[in-house]
Amino acid sequence: TLQHSKELPEGHAALVREAVIPVIRGDKIVAVLGVGNKPIAYTQVDIETIAQLADLAWEIIDHKRAEEARERRVTQLAMINDIGGKIAAVLELNILMERIVHLVQKSFNYHHVALFTISDDETTLILRAKAGNTESLYPEIPHLALGQGIVGWVAQHDQTRLVDNIKLDPNYFNLQQNTPISGSKLSVPIRAGKVVVGVLDIQSPHPNAFDKDDVLVIETLADQAAVALMNAQLYEKLITERSLLAQRVVERTTDLSRANAELARAARLKDEFLASMSHELRTPLNAILSISEMLQEEIQGPITERQARSLSRIEESGRHLLALINDILDLSKIGAGKMELQITPVTVEDLCQASLRMIKQLAYKKRLKVVSTLDNTVTRLQADERRLKQILVNLLNNAVKFTSEGGSIGLEVTGDAEQEVVHFTVWDTGIGISLDDMQQLFQPFVQLDSSLSRQYMGTGLGLSLVSRMVELHGGSVSVMSEVGKGSRFTISLPWSGPNTTTFKSDKKTPVTMAPPYQTSNLDDQKQLITQPHILLAEDNETSIAILVDYLPKKGYRLTLARNGQEALERISEEPPDLILMDIQMPKMDGLTVIRHIRANNNPDIAQIPIIAITALAMMGDRERCLEAGANEYLSKPISLKILVKVIEEQLQSTKFTGFL
Repeated sequence: TLQHSKELPEGHAALVREAVIPVIRGDKIVAVLGVGNKPIAYTQVDIETIAQLADLAWEIIDHKRAEEARERRVTQLAMINDIGGKIAAVLELNILMERIVHLVQKSFNYHHVALFTISDDETTLILRAKAGNTESLYPEIPHLALGQGIVGWVAQHDQTRLVDNIKLDPNYFNLQQNTPISGSKLSVPIRAGKVVVGVLDIQSPHPNAFDKDDVLVIETLADQAAVALMNAQLYEKLITERSLLAQRVVERTTDLSRANAELARAARLKDEFLASMSHELRTPLNAILSISEMLQEEIQGPITERQARSLSRIEESGRHLLALINDILDLSKIGAGKMELQITPVTVEDLCQASLRMIKQLAYKKRLKVVSTLDNTVTRLQADERRLKQILVNLLNNAVKFTSEGGSIGLEVTGDAEQEVVHFTVWDTGIGISLDDMQQLFQPFVQLDSSLSRQYMGTGLGLSLVSRMVELHGGSVSVMSEVGKGSRFTISLPWSGPNTTTFKSDKKTPVTMAPPYQTSNLDDQKQLITQPHILLAEDNETSIAILVDYLPKKGYRLTLARNGQEALERISEEPPDLILMDIQMPKMDGLTVIRHIRANNNPDIAQIPIIAITALAMMGDRERCLEAGANEYLSKPISLKILVKVIEEQLQSTKFTGFL
């Protein structure tokens, strides 16, 4: 404490006393209090009193400063919390970085704020966002090498830098020589875990602009920014991956669509090929069977017994070939999902007897004993009768084929009313099937004996067709077999039980047909007038030769047309009583010709019965012919007897009077 006096100017007291008293905190003087304008010396009491007042005043000041610091800290924490909430809601990376710098600059009124990120190769710092009053402090997109300048040093060393005077910092690096130089700077690393991913940089044009509170605030904000940036990067990565996944899905979908289109095209080509092959195979086969049948009927004169046996073998082989063609077509229809069942009430006993009759001759030749056992409760079931017969005949044929002479085969039918299932079992005492061969038993084109010297012939299609047709009926196939002792194939089909099978008979009353027209006692002119007139529209010369030779001998007068256009001309010249129309013909196909006939204004022409005769035998071919206007449809090869029967039925339906 000091006391001294001094002279004052005239007009004032002659002598003034002044006391200078220090304010001490700990071992430091924090303030000095000067008291004066007393002419006499201060007493010790005065000095102590003044000192006490000084201490009290300083305590008040300290308290006020502490309170302001707390309020400032609370405000800062509130701002930090507000900024954290606002940036946490942003997931788009570029928008997030812009929001961070603008919120920090605006909330704390900093002069300039910038955010840098480290490049993927960790060699460069890239300015990603900036905000403040001095936009020209940085170029538009500056790049700093890692370690270059204060920001580069912070990123490289993972340490916060508070620079009170930039000019005096050895790491200072001026990005643009003509731009204003900041006075002070605070740079804080942004960390993702323990890895520096960027820098948050604060600048002021004045030296000593930042303190330890600013350091704490910016470090806290940098941590929040790091979390938000990681979330945004993860979201961006997720979006990118999702976009790539969506792109791959689109590409994959495109590939699948292309593959499906190719499969559809292949299926269409296969169907077209099968249809074409069916036509090409059936046409010559029709000639073989028709000529054999005609010769056996001795239409062209008597034949010897030896010739009859040869013709019978030819017909038998032709029928076998026809069965193979039908099997291939049926298999392709099932595979393409185009086979539709015609479900009707089926009399089980009639079905079994008809199936057994089909193999009776083959079994007789091998001296096989044929046994049939029927459950009396199983009288009817709902099924496609033709397909079910095909199933049973296939299995019975196999039983005959693989059973040695003198053996036995059989057909058993049993009903399970509780399970509502009827079982058809075909058994034999033949060669049996090994367990290893069971796995491939129902595969198409697979034969268990496939060696060049195999004993049993066949295509391997029969059991595959059986399996698939049973599946179409909603049933199942099971096999029990032992090598050398025989096999049991059981077909299990849905059955409504014995109490719900009272159906009315669906058999049609046979049509009474007039006998073939005889002309031996009539003169030629009268014969031509009274004979039924048939127009044959056919382009295959072999088929023409057969029908031209056969039909007149059955009492019909023929007119020939070798293409569709010629057929229309012949019809207009002399309308026939009936038309045999081939479908595949030059110039105009048969379907088009039929439509022209049905659209004719002359009812005598429009109502002529038309029988479509074609080698087309694919799914829908019959329907297309009938829809075009044909009265009946026959697929080649055609039995000549059946052809005559159908002709007579159609002539009867139009009340042809040539026989009266």
